[in-house]
Parts: sequence; C-alpha cells; structure tokens
Amino acid sequence: MVGAVYDRESGDVLAFTNVTLLHNTDSSLVAGGTTTLEGSFSFDAPPGEYLLKISFIGYRDYFQRVNVVEGKPLRLGDLEVRPDAQALAVVEVQALQSSFRNDIDKRVFNVENSITAAGGTAIDVLETLPSIQIDEEGSVTMRGSGQVLIYINGRPTNMSGDDSESILAQFPASSIKDIELITNPSSRYDAAGVGGIINIILKKDEKRGFNGQTNLSVGTRHKYTTGVNLNYGTGKFNFFGTYNFQYRERFRNQETFRESFDGLSSRFLDLRMNSTNTDRSHLARGGFDVQLSESITFGTYLQANIQNGSRDRLYNQLFRSVEETTDSLIVRYMIEDAFEVNYEGGMTFDWDLREKGKIMASASLAIEDEDEVEYYDQFLYNSNISETPQERLLQTFDTPSLDYLIQAQIDYTRSLSENLGLEIGVKSTTSLETRSQILTESASVDAEGTVNQFVSDSVGFDQYINAAYFILAGKVNRFGYQAGLRGEHTMNEINTYDESTAISNDYFNLFPSAYITYDLTERSKLLVNYSRRINRPRIWDLSPLLNIQDPTNQRTGNPNLRPEFTDSYELGYSREAVGYFFTGTLYHRRTTDLITRIFVPQENNVNVMIRENAAIDLSTGLELINQFEFSNWFDATLTGNLFHSQIKGETQGRDYDNSNFTWNVSLLSNFKVGRIGTFQMQGNYRGPMVRPQGIIKPMYGINMGFRKNILRRKGTISFNVTDVFDTREFIVSIADPTFTQDRRFKWESRVATISFTYNFGSFNRRGDQDVPGGNGMMDDGF
Repeated sequence: MVGAVYDRESGDVLAFTNVTLLHNTDSSLVAGGTTTLEGSFSFDAPPGEYLLKISFIGYRDYFQRVNVVEGKPLRLGDLEVRPDAQALAVVEVQALQSSFRNDIDKRVFNVENSITAAGGTAIDVLETLPSIQIDEEGSVTMRGSGQVLIYINGRPTNMSGDDSESILAQFPASSIKDIELITNPSSRYDAAGVGGIINIILKKDEKRGFNGQTNLSVGTRHKYTTGVNLNYGTGKFNFFGTYNFQYRERFRNQETFRESFDGLSSRFLDLRMNSTNTDRSHLARGGFDVQLSESITFGTYLQANIQNGSRDRLYNQLFRSVEETTDSLIVRYMIEDAFEVNYEGGMTFDWDLREKGKIMASASLAIEDEDEVEYYDQFLYNSNISETPQERLLQTFDTPSLDYLIQAQIDYTRSLSENLGLEIGVKSTTSLETRSQILTESASVDAEGTVNQFVSDSVGFDQYINAAYFILAGKVNRFGYQAGLRGEHTMNEINTYDESTAISNDYFNLFPSAYITYDLTERSKLLVNYSRRINRPRIWDLSPLLNIQDPTNQRTGNPNLRPEFTDSYELGYSREAVGYFFTGTLYHRRTTDLITRIFVPQENNVNVMIRENAAIDLSTGLELINQFEFSNWFDATLTGNLFHSQIKGETQGRDYDNSNFTWNVSLLSNFKVGRIGTFQMQGNYRGPMVRPQGIIKPMYGINMGFRKNILRRKGTISFNVTDVFDTREFIVSIADPTFTQDRRFKWESRVATISFTYNFGSFNRRGDQDVPGGNGMMDDGF
C-alpha cells in the first residue's frame, strides 16, 4: 500500500503524518506508519476491507475505505487533508521537522532547510553534517577516512574529479534537497570508496500544476548566489528545470616553516602565501518524466555547468642558514585564469512487472573540458636582500584536461515470497581522461620563452569497469538480513605521450556484503554488517607529471600505485522513544596497500610530495548520534565519533608506525520562537589525526543562523554567520629524520550571508474527486 499526503490548501507535502489502517468492525489497528520527508508512505497489509485514517496536529482527520487484494499493489495516489480551522485558532503548529533519518545501510539528512549553510555551496552543507570534515586540499573525510566517493543523484560524477572541492563548489546549497551518508555500502553500490559514499540529492519537484522557487543570497566580501527551480506536472508528464548562478571571492593564506637536517638545503625555510580566488559559475539542469503506461515510466535529463575562475597569489619564501642569517629570498607572483565546461545527460527507464518484479535501467554521459593557465613572475634576492635581475624568471603553465565518463546500468528486483526479496544488476563504466601541461620559461618580459621539457608532457588514463551483483534480503521473525556479492572486472592503462611511462592493469575482484538486524522491541534494534571495498588510484595519483605551483613544495604521482582494499565491520544499536532517537555504531576498518602522501626532501630547498602504498591502516571507533526533541520548539542532534587510527609500513627505506586516539563532536540545535522565527546553531570539534609522517592538529568552529517565513509563508528570509569566532584553520605537523615541517592553511571561513527564497505557482485540485485506483474518497468529516 503506497501513497502520499498533501495539505489540501497549500499543496505542500506533509511529513511525519500518522497513517493507520483500521479494521472496519472495531477500529483496531492492522498496520501503519508515518510519512517520509517527501510526504509518502508505504506498508503491507493482509487482504481485506479496511478503513484508512490519516491524522496530524492542526488538520482534520481523514478517512477512506480501502480494499486490499492479494498480489495486487494498492496505489492510493495523492491524498489531501484539510487544515482544522478551529484547532489552528487555538494552537499554532510549531513542531520542528526532523532533519535526519536512519535506514538499514545509510543515514539521510534533509538539508533544504539548513539555515547555517544558506547562501553557501555543497561544501558548506557537508561541513554541518556529523562525521564529515574537509581537509586543506578540499578533500572530504568521513569517520576519519579520506577515500570517500561522491555521488550526485545516485551516480558517480567525473566533474573536476581531481579533488572533491571543485566538484562540490559547483552546487549551491539552495539546489540540494537531501544528503545520504553511506558508511558501509552494500553490493548494489560501486565497490570504490573505502571510506563510504556521499550521495547528494538535488531538488526536483513533482507537484501538480506549475510551481517553482526562486532564491537570492548576498555574502560578505562579494559572494552572490541566485537561482530558480521550475516544475510543471500533469497527469502523465512532469517537466522540471533549474538554473543557478554563483559569484564568489574567497581568500586563502598559507604559512610553512621547515627545518632541514640533510645538508642539501638551507637549514630553515619560512614561507608565506596569500591568495584570492574569484569563481563564477552557471549551473542549468532540466528534464522530464513521462508515464508511458500504468507500469512504465521514462525519464531524461540534461545538465550544463560553466565555470570561469581566476586566482591571484603571492609567495614569499625566506631561506636562512644554520646561524639563522638570510641565505636568499624568493618573491613569486601568480595569476591564474581557468575556464571549465561540463555537460551531462542521462535517461532512466522503470518497468513495474507487478508480482514479477521491477526493472530499472539508466544510462548517462558526462563530458568535461577544462583549461587552466597560470602566469608566474619570480624575483630572487640575495643574502643582502638585493635583487639579482639575472635570476628573474617568468613562467606560463598551461594545464588543459578533457574527461569522458560513460555509465550504463540495469537492475531487477523481485519479491520471491512475503519475506524474501531478490535484487540483481549489471553495470558498465568507461572513464577516459587526459591531462596535459606545458611550462614555458623566460628570463625577461622581452625574451622569447622556451619550453621546459622536464615538466611539460601529457598523460592519458583509460579505465573500464564491468560489474555484476546480486542481493538476497528477507525477514524471519525478528531477524532481518541482506546478503550480497559483487564482482568487478577492471582494465586500465596510463601512458605519457613521450612514451616514458606506459603501464596497464587487468584484474578481477569479488566484494561481499552482509547485513543482519534484530528487533529487540518495536522501538529498538541491533545491526551487524560487513563489506569489502576497493580504492583505485586516480589519474593524479598515478600521473608522473610534476606540479610546480609552489616551487618549494612540489607534487607528483606514482604510476606504480596499487589499489587499496578495505574490510569494514559495524555493530550498531538504535532506539526510538517519544522525543528522542539514539543510534550507536562500533566500527572497524582494515585497509591494505594504503595510498598515502609522503614528503621527500630534494636539493635546493625543495620538498616533493609523492604517493606510495603503505602497508596497513587500522581504524577502530565508536559513533554515537543522539537526537532530542525537547519540545515542539526546541530540538538538538548531538554526535560523537571516537576512534583510534594506526598507520604502519615501510617507505623510502624506513619503517614507520604512527598511531593516535582522537574524537569528533558535532552539535546541531534549532530553536523556534513563536512568530519571530527559527534560530539554528551548529558547532563541531575535530581532534588530532595521524599521517605516516606526522599529525593533523585539532580544529573547531561554530555557525549560527536565523530564518523567518514571510509573505504568508511563501517567502523565507534567513541570515547566518559561518565560523563565528574565525577559528577554523588546518595545521599539519611533520616529523622526519631529515626534516621537520609545520604547515598552516587558513581559508576564509567567517562569512555572513543574507538569503531570500520565494515559492510560487498553482496546483490542480481534485477537490472531492475520486482517488486514482477506484477506491473512492469519503468526506473528511466521516
């Protein structure tokens, strides 16, 4: 039995509404539940004639007679309930909707009403969620693991795939509906992403009639966002479209202090870097869904993203001797222009075969074309801080890239019996990536540039992954179970165009997963699960091309990297009570051939960061989530993650074993004050984390925001300040026999933003017409 509940006057969905099925004779309870955040409900019932009841505070009870036929799904469609004018005259409904729900294999956060992230990007939204952190290079970590897979609407994305930050920055917070954190994915998901999967669900209305939402936000230091979401729904068709524009300026500072003991470099390096980034982006997405028949639905979408960015950066690098006298000073200016276009299109096909199951097919193509050009002007000063004109260096660093991502997938699900279900599927993924870089150098503005052959080259990386999986899921008394197995065949090849590197791989792996739940009571359960996953090296992990943006801290990949494998185990407990929800998870991850970053000293004050396979990474932790609803105007979610990490192995001819115990704490609270509005506060603390050569120091911050509904609840105005006390900064401390280094990264984290959204449109009303399916609708006052 499936359906959805709407407010008859406004057309809004009604989340967390009680839906119950009663016996006709004595009104005793047969089955029931509550609606989801989308207003939908679904539950099973034995064959027979019943009375359906829908009840929610501030609304008149709704009744409808229904007839459940064995083997025939009962689709009730959209059910509309009327506000109770008498009740609303006495009490104002102020209950705060829960932003979190816990499923068997994931946690789902509704973020469309997030106040503290309003006016920001997907990065700002993620930073408000428990167990999520962003490191100094924009990479996402979850439960301390950085190997996290980013999905958009359930599909992996290749958009600016070199780092997570450039993927997430393309999506404004206003375009996101839900975020799913899948900490231990089952066999239905790609085996990649040893740290889990973050699935970002974009908004797409399916309301009837023409409706939409427009938004505008303004932030301090020139941060602007505007956009519109449109939808038109009929009986069989649903058209949707969205457009968002962002203009954002953001500064970033870096300080590095290094002491070298190898005699190859100056004893001390003191580096200061200041940078200002300017980004402009246009994101347009549109498509339609059509119900070809009662059982067949077809959908398609197109998406385009255009980004134009620039960056101004200044490096001051002071080198000092062991006596702490000046050896030299390098001043390096950099201007960068970047242009990127990304196009993506896809199709979906769903075929409901009734008792024979359901077929779901999808295909998508994404193309990304990007070009970044960096201009450098470098001056060298001697020990007397006098310029040496003959050492002036001008450089042009051009780094174009072109990526293709093609995916096709077919899934089939079927109920084998009342308590047993089967799911099988196949998927093919083709990824074609090209990276080039051309470094041109000259000694003066008038001199002709020459190409640096040592740095200039191109690299191509082609990867083909074919996968198949099956899952059996069912329930026996109080036990629920899900067992799956996924097989993935991987073929890839990386080669440089000067043919100095050409390496291919061909391997097949099996990835089992298992989940067991046990209902202790109606409101509490135990969960045990296991999965095995893989992290394949990406193009920049493998590419031998040398990144020379910072001459004293260069980076390169390693074509000989092997994939890392992780076995993940979880033991969880959850309990619900009136006004309270608790879940605790004890987890353990064991990763072999860990891909990690190593700093290797070179001559002339240069450190090169390379990637190598470490031996083992062990992580054991306890995550606790407490959700309190103290009243209908105050709730809070408190999350704690305590874990022990250990990394051990051998690299550069030396053994290492580095470990520590750390913790993360996050608090999100909402206060609704009568007709004034809703206040939100979010704070987090992340303890120290280990790396093979050192430690990442603790970091914390607090965000605050306010939201008020205006214009008869069709408009919303909000104000927020992120990192109120300006405390968020990323500090990495490295200790090695040949050098010690402290690096501090400080980005613009304290931003004040004011935002406005407005909902508009009309809805087709059925009034007292019958509900589709021929069951008939009784008057609300039955």
